[in-house]
Amino acid sequence: MAQMTSQTLYQALWNSADILRSKMDASEYKNYLLGLIFYKYLSDRMVVYA
Repeated sequence: MAQMTSQTLYQALWNSADILRSKMDASEYKNYLLGLIFYKYLSDRMVVYA
């Protein structure tokens, strides 16, 4: 799996926020984005240890 650069991650998160912004308040969608960031962190750690 290709490593994601910080710029690519930033762009993906920004695009996700744009989609969610039209449907809910920032205090609600931050939980979804933080979960995705945490999942990305876990995925990267798994690659290191695998």
